Amino acid sequence: MRSNLKRLQVLALSGLKVAVIEIIHGMKKVFIEFALVVEAMFNLVLPVMDDFIVIAHVFSRYNGSMQVLRPRTDFVIVEDYFSPDHAAEWLEWMMKKGEDPLRGFHHPYVKPNRFHKKPKYPVKKFMCLGLYWNPEDYIYHPVIPENGTKPFPLPKKLIELCQSVLAEFFPWKDFSPQAALINFYTEDSSMGVHVDKDEDDHRSPVIGFNFGSTCRFFYEDEAGEMKDLRIPGNSLYIFGKSARLMRHGLGSIYAKTLSPGSEAYLHNKERLNITIRQVYPHP
Repeated sequence: MRSNLKRLQVLALSGLKVAVIEIIHGMKKVFIEFALVVEAMFNLVLPVMDDFIVIAHVFSRYNGSMQVLRPRTDFVIVEDYFSPDHAAEWLEWMMKKGEDPLRGFHHPYVKPNRFHKKPKYPVKKFMCLGLYWNPEDYIYHPVIPENGTKPFPLPKKLIELCQSVLAEFFPWKDFSPQAALINFYTEDSSMGVHVDKDEDDHRSPVIGFNFGSTCRFFYEDEAGEMKDLRIPGNSLYIFGKSARLMRHGLGSIYAKTLSPGSEAYLHNKERLNITIRQVYPHP
């Protein structure tokens, strides 16, 4: 009698498990279909928008591939944050801005040192939005010193995206981005280990959005040791608070690692990164 009762209990639990799994699968299917419909609706809106890009990040991750990493305190990496379509939209927008002859991509010189009177910037080309960070004096300027032109302003949707990722992954109040630096990396590009200390604000987070090929990223842990990891395209990183002045840099760019959505804009071993900073603290 007892053995029969146990069999009935096992069968009941098995049936309940199957039913729960079927419900979860059904809900997942409905959510994915809903996400695709809403994303299609956004795509109808995008053609009539010029400088603003709709980033509905909740719909970009319905495939469940997003991964959140925390290599050290106050340093977050979110892999596969952008869907291929949204990555392509951001790349198209940045490439279009980069074509501007005065405010777009260019290859500047950097601050002279004892080894070079006119050393070159370590990446292929860059441009700024908002305040212009000048590699020749390490100072933020309201205009581009070479031609006196104001950089493109920070678009509203980029600011909103920053607020969104902070709310989700790095709680921070009153973040006011004032400068965005866009670096275009190629096969022979790198960025030596350095500290982001040219801003007056040394607590507010630095936010980076990455597209294209995977790179080797160096960072300083809490003990002061240098470590490294790989950051793929379609990802983001945030560091601030205790990690705001950590040493970091970029090494190799890996072949055949182009992230989905970047193929029409970037080639093998190319990477585009946009880094957003608050330069001045709140009064």
